[in-house]
Amino acid sequence: MTGFALSRICGAFAAALLLAGPLGGAAPAAAEKVLRIANMGEPESLDPHKTSTTGESRILRQLFEGLVVHDPKANVAPGAAESWTISEDGLTYTFKLRSNAKWSNGDPVTANDFVFSFRRIEDPNLRAQYSEVLYPIKNAEEVNTGKTAVDQLGVKAITATTLEITLKAPTPYFLQLLTHTTGLPVSPKAIAEHGNDWVKPGRMISNGAYMLGDVKPQAFIKLVKNPQYWDAGKVTIDTVMFDPSEDRPAVLKRYRAGEFDIVTDLPNDQLGWLRQNMPKELHIAPYAGVYFYTVNVTRPPFNDVRVRQALAMAVNREVLVERITLAGELPAYGFVPDGTADYTSQKVAWAKMNQAARDAEAIKLMTAAGYGARKPL
Repeated sequence: MTGFALSRICGAFAAALLLAGPLGGAAPAAAEKVLRIANMGEPESLDPHKTSTTGESRILRQLFEGLVVHDPKANVAPGAAESWTISEDGLTYTFKLRSNAKWSNGDPVTANDFVFSFRRIEDPNLRAQYSEVLYPIKNAEEVNTGKTAVDQLGVKAITATTLEITLKAPTPYFLQLLTHTTGLPVSPKAIAEHGNDWVKPGRMISNGAYMLGDVKPQAFIKLVKNPQYWDAGKVTIDTVMFDPSEDRPAVLKRYRAGEFDIVTDLPNDQLGWLRQNMPKELHIAPYAGVYFYTVNVTRPPFNDVRVRQALAMAVNREVLVERITLAGELPAYGFVPDGTADYTSQKVAWAKMNQAARDAEAIKLMTAAGYGARKPL
């Protein structure tokens, strides 16, 4: 099975547990192979155009496959598209779909399915939370903000198996964007027949390695192997069970009792014990994410840039990652995580200052903004 991110939702690095041993217990090799995952959250939806969390993404990437995917080393690799070309000016991407790519009902996956899907996620009536991920596509922002019709989106089917995407400007990381869940296709037939209920078991049509088997809210989501998947012969796990429980200490106990094969998040206060006692099962994996706080910049005192900068400088990021989060996170000094492809980190100038110097500068900024030192009681 591909696509799982053993990671924390917020943070630059992730902590996860992976069981070392046969899947589904000690049953004979011929028995059903079941992978049991503690997913740490109930999905808001199984519609890839209406979701926003990594917990949902872990499920959706097994049900659906976009034009491109990530290989085990996080490089872009062929997915539903077997190949692609990029024009010399970097504006036109032409994807050749696999001739054997099929939906779970046996219908072929076509270029028009992707045209439908990209138009759907940019349709302002859908109110997709991550529609802006595809804004590099020509007219995507204009469509999503209601300034132009959806049929003006820069995506078109040249043939049944050839898709052309036109960008508004060269975007070197565009293929990486397409690995996001916003790039996953949905079945026009399923939506036409069932409306919003197309995401339910027995109604969902998907094109990934798995199909939706059963759902019990607050209990489990069951995925079963999709025999129509183009690479089904290499899918060795028969069933994947996702448990939505968010009680981290309880989930860890259940893992140790053998109820789970993978735990995707852990209580921070247990990391030291796990490193010492279960080092072969604890995996710390890179994850591109940033944990941050937002403030209302339209109201005092946050409408003053000096106050905002002072508060940002006063946050001791090093202490937070070294003594609080404890999972190897990196101090963040910008919104774009370190390691992002084709991006050179742009840290604020004061990132090189020690915390004492930052605090002193923060006090100067607050004083200049009219907030002096607090008088003793």
